[in-house]
Amino acid sequence: MVSGHESFELGSGRPLKALIAAYQVSPCRGSEPGVGWHTTSALAAIGVDVHVITGAGWRAEIEAHGRPGDGLTFHYVSSRALPKGFRSGQRSVYAEYLAWQRGCLEAAVGLDAEHDFDVTHHLNWGSLFWGSTLSQLGKPFVFGPIGGGEISPEVLREWFGESWRLEAQRNWALRVALRFNPLARRTIRTADLVLATNSETAARSRALGATRVELCLDTAVVPEAIAHEERGLPGRSAPTVLWVGRNLPRKGVALALHAFARVRRSVPSARLMMLGGGLDDPATTAQIEALGLVGAVSRLGQVPLPAVIDWYDTSSVMLFSSLREAFGAQVLEAMSRGLPVVALDIHGVGDFMPAAAGVKVPLQRGDGLADALGEGVVQLLTQPALWQEASHAARAAAGQHTWERRAQELARHFARLASAPRVGWPGSHMHAGDTDG
Repeated sequence: MVSGHESFELGSGRPLKALIAAYQVSPCRGSEPGVGWHTTSALAAIGVDVHVITGAGWRAEIEAHGRPGDGLTFHYVSSRALPKGFRSGQRSVYAEYLAWQRGCLEAAVGLDAEHDFDVTHHLNWGSLFWGSTLSQLGKPFVFGPIGGGEISPEVLREWFGESWRLEAQRNWALRVALRFNPLARRTIRTADLVLATNSETAARSRALGATRVELCLDTAVVPEAIAHEERGLPGRSAPTVLWVGRNLPRKGVALALHAFARVRRSVPSARLMMLGGGLDDPATTAQIEALGLVGAVSRLGQVPLPAVIDWYDTSSVMLFSSLREAFGAQVLEAMSRGLPVVALDIHGVGDFMPAAAGVKVPLQRGDGLADALGEGVVQLLTQPALWQEASHAARAAAGQHTWERRAQELARHFARLASAPRVGWPGSHMHAGDTDG
């Protein structure tokens, strides 16, 4: 057991053994692969004996990082051949994930027979829609943090544009079809603990029959990423408003541009820096021209994380315009650097971002929403004392969400579940051939 940490040993004095399904794991990436790496590494660092089942495609990046530390073992499941019609496009992404889940369960059965794990955990790519085959193993099971339960309010319809039809179909699937989804129902009802990254997902999990649900952010930061020194409002004469994300309908690019147009009416020297893929498309270019923002908006495309952090440090405000988002890792990243955030008061941001860390804007119809976001940015740009308070609150909030803290929280859940009697489960392992995939 590592000294200086809470002990996560069982009565026999042996370390708690956890089997974790993490579809994507990489020590050199952010997003889902980074969550897989940081969470499992942090658990091992505090003394949990961690076995990770992941995709074979991540092996090279994991092994290039060097030998994993003590208590961290990776097991690789290769992709399977997909049926015709599911080998390209977005459908292939989810089809490959579901096929991997079948292989994951088969691997888990064999590993559990060898190691007799105390607890199992489906860590990343967790969604209400897709469930987890690991729930069938018959061991104490943690699912999440998961998102996917967020409804897009009709008041945001115009900001989705032509994609609203698909968004409305997704809303219907959540409200109606999810109740009849066998993957979702089996996983949620079997889970001993569901970790949800926003209140809407938590509520839908309970409606599906979850016995215990807790809110848990789906991302965190390393302690070294948190700026520990107070900073002043940068670029007061020519402030930079930062936007980070991909150009997807739910990311609200049009809303961000309209909000920035409002900023420019009050702060003509402001510029908007947009980081992320797909932003050089004709539609975005046309909107920039129509709003009179040519020369005031820069689009750098996708940039490495160190460069993104540099932009957090030199920008004045972060504008987060997502219309539907479980949370948004860039919000926590910005807060960790003391950068105030202006965002819609919905979904994970509504649950986890403190109001004092920037401006959270309530929903409203029409251009009033863009104006309200823009006014939030203007408040922070023109009131240095308010900006300073928001910067301080953002850093303090980010400090509550480090990977070490997340690992401690998960390990306490694991220890509680491992020591609790289970009702309705046989005492024996599953055997090969018992999986129903």
